[in-house]
Amino acid sequence: PADGIQFHPALRKKDWPKFKKAGLGHLLPGNSCWDPQTGFKSWCDDAQPLDHRDFVSAAVFLGAAANKTGKITVDLVQYLNRFLKIALQTKNTGAAPELLSALYEDCWGDADDPSYDGEGDPPVLAYLEKCEVFDVDSTIPGWDVYDENTNVKEMFVNFDQSRYNRGVNAKVETGLILESSVNRWERVSDALPMEWVASHPNPGKPPNKDIQNFVSAASDALRAIEYIHNYAIPDDLYCKYRETDCF
Repeated sequence: PADGIQFHPALRKKDWPKFKKAGLGHLLPGNSCWDPQTGFKSWCDDAQPLDHRDFVSAAVFLGAAANKTGKITVDLVQYLNRFLKIALQTKNTGAAPELLSALYEDCWGDADDPSYDGEGDPPVLAYLEKCEVFDVDSTIPGWDVYDENTNVKEMFVNFDQSRYNRGVNAKVETGLILESSVNRWERVSDALPMEWVASHPNPGKPPNKDIQNFVSAASDALRAIEYIHNYAIPDDLYCKYRETDCF
């Protein structure tokens, strides 16, 4: 205790092969980050723009960490980002360089205050027929009134580079052990989990990008895990999503 908190490198160069073998080499810093004399170069800790591989990896990790019968939504992802401080610069972590500001909706134009329509109790606000949405810009004079309400200045992860394509995994096969008769089991090697994923819990083609694309990727990962866990229990796997498929 007298020495205080001891910090150690979470990733050493000898750990690199583990990532590369798993196809996650793109998550590692480049070879130029290591110096034979001084070791790891601190500038390699700088935040880097997120690309589609980062989002696919994150979606898989989120799907694997979730309850196999749970549901991943846009609100859940935003909530996780918030309490994990993904979009904040902290003592030990850096925020992604490409972030989005909060949005606000203007429904009464250039007027300093909304006007009232009628006497009612309370009076009815006279909104514009079509509200306009703007980015919050805390550098504009007047936004300082929100200093006590930091939510309006909250930044958000930009999911624009999320490019999950369900079709890439459409023909991925997995091996299942099925009971063919009493006390007899056989291995089926040509099961296609994505056929079930695409037709039951997550029908419809995922959007091409943005946060809903990321949510679709994470949800597909979660449902694929559910399929592997529950394929032998039809009531849990099929009836949960569509009664007509109950066995």
